[in-house]
Formats: sequence, C-alpha cells, structure tokens
Amino acid sequence: VSKPCHPEEVMARIEAVVRRHRRGSVRDDTGPLVAGDLEIRSDRFQVYVAGESLDLTRREFELLQVLADHAGRVLERDDIYRRVWGYAMTHGDRSVDVFIRKLRSKLQKRSPGWEYIHTHFGVGYRFDPQALTPEAGDTAVGQPPAAQPHEAKSADVIRR
Repeated sequence: VSKPCHPEEVMARIEAVVRRHRRGSVRDDTGPLVAGDLEIRSDRFQVYVAGESLDLTRREFELLQVLADHAGRVLERDDIYRRVWGYAMTHGDRSVDVFIRKLRSKLQKRSPGWEYIHTHFGVGYRFDPQALTPEAGDTAVGQPPAAQPHEAKSADVIRR
C-alpha cells in the first residue's frame, strides 16, 4: 500500500487477505458430503443432484457448504455472512437472504422432492434435508413432487 493512503483502503485490503486465508484453510481431507439427493464435493467446488452437476456460483457453493457443514444447527445471518463473505454484515444488508433464495430455487428445480434449507424467522437458516414425499429418494430429476406433501422425514447427512 502506497502512502499516503486512506484507512478504508487499508481495511479493505486486510479483509481481502483474511478472506483468502480462510478459503485456503478449508479441510482438504474430508470426503464428499451426501444429504438427500445432494452430493457436495468441496475438493472440486461442485454439487451434484442425483448424480448430475448443479451449476452454482462460487458464493452459492460457499453458502451451501457452510450450511451443510453445520447441518441441523441454526446459523444466524451475521454468522453466515462472516463465514461466506469474510467480514461483518452491515445493518440492513439482505445478501444472505437473496443468495438463500437463489440457492433454494436451483435446488427446488433439480430436486423437487426434497427441502434442504429451512428458515428460522428473525434468526437465520438451518440445513436439514427433508423428503417432502415418502418416495422422494426414488423420484427422477425433473419430475414434479406429489400434489399433497406427506409428513417430512429428515435425511442423514453423511461425510464419505
């Protein structure tokens, strides 16, 4: 950084270095995470739904990875933002909500028999795959779910 410099530029550069460092420290020794129709491959930055690749942006992938790594736990929006974006969320920022909506939309299109991300109003989000129909695991990709949803059952989240 050349002098004189503005303090905001210094802070932005520090946050960028911290963000890069956090991404580099992700566990490489973990296998794919399997939940419902999803297989999350952090070593490839890739998600598969029923064996087919799901096109996600880097941010969407990181968001899904953070939620799946904490499966069953409610993560607050601020915590999600810090883990994915690498710095504190500003008041009124709706980025997490927008990316959750985009991610849900993509997951719903490819895996309509499953609900993966649950909202805890005023708090945050929880990753807990639940089958919307008893035969959700047998539903082919692209088929609409049954007209009347049955009692949801939770799927195991397995790290292979």
